[in-house]
Amino acid sequence: MKQFSALFCISLSLTAQNAITLQEGTVVRVELLETLDSRLVKVGDLVNLRVDEDVEVDGVVSIKRGTEVTGRVIVSQPSKTLGKKGTLDFTIDYTKSVTGRNIHLNTTANGGDGKSYTGGAIAAVIVSPLFLLAKGKNVTVEKGKVFSAYVGQDYELMLDSPESKTKSK
Repeated sequence: MKQFSALFCISLSLTAQNAITLQEGTVVRVELLETLDSRLVKVGDLVNLRVDEDVEVDGVVSIKRGTEVTGRVIVSQPSKTLGKKGTLDFTIDYTKSVTGRNIHLNTTANGGDGKSYTGGAIAAVIVSPLFLLAKGKNVTVEKGKVFSAYVGQDYELMLDSPESKTKSK
């Protein structure tokens, strides 16, 4: 029985050494892969991003640079007359760890979802009826813009799991 206990303890310590914890609030830098324009995107459209730099835990890469990141447009309105500016709001939802596990992301460290953008306000004085025809600015977020996203909860990643061996080949 003592032999079994010793083997069990050795097994547990090996497992613990091969596990890392990706903590809630860990910063994940992500890059936008397409230009978003409030005139063109619709609510529900996917937003394509990728991880801009490796995310490491204790010197071990837990999310690789270049990994796909998915988001979704939640508000999109083009500009309107009377100087009403356009709006664009999207979420940064998830990516995958090196083990293939889905990692939920937020756009604020304390768990908020969505990143809002609004066009600049028109600074004009109404001096003629032609102002009624003036349009506000649309919102454009350029391809290549880098954002900070944050891990949404703690994740224990088993680095020697069958998933990680399959993903690394």
